Amino acid sequence: MDERYSFDEEKKRFKPISKICIYCNGVKTDNDDTNFYIKLYKEKKRLNLFIYRNVKYSSIEIGIPRCSPCKKIHEKVELDSKIIFLGFLILMTTISFIYPSGIPQYFSITVLLIDFIFFLLFFAGDFSFKYFLPIKYLQKRLIKKHKILAAIDSAKKDKTIEDCLSNGWTINEPNP
Repeated sequence: MDERYSFDEEKKRFKPISKICIYCNGVKTDNDDTNFYIKLYKEKKRLNLFIYRNVKYSSIEIGIPRCSPCKKIHEKVELDSKIIFLGFLILMTTISFIYPSGIPQYFSITVLLIDFIFFLLFFAGDFSFKYFLPIKYLQKRLIKKHKILAAIDSAKKDKTIEDCLSNGWTINEPNP
């Protein structure tokens, strides 16, 4: 691995040695809890039979130095984007119930089905919204006013992570 990282045996991940925040380029990081850790995957072996599929892969976690104010901004933006999206879903559901005569029947049913699916995804947990495009778009729009980069965008610009990505590692977990 790179000389800019040390391996943490206890948590099985690479910690950054640098203490300068990569997001705001100024504030020193407080401790390892504020760092952003990105998980990378590399496919080792893929087996596709007629009724059986299997993928074996390696994974590593690499830390990106981040200060506590940037971490707070990232957490606040993530929460705000989810709240905005949930509010939009509630608004759409309310409109389809309040104005059923003005809206065609198939449109109301479609809105309710879409809302039901998104509510299930929303309450399924953070994993389902990790790659959800409307949430990612909202996060990027909300984080622009803070004049720092989004967590995943800065991670992709790190030299070590760029090298890993060019050598076959991916951010997305391989599916069988």
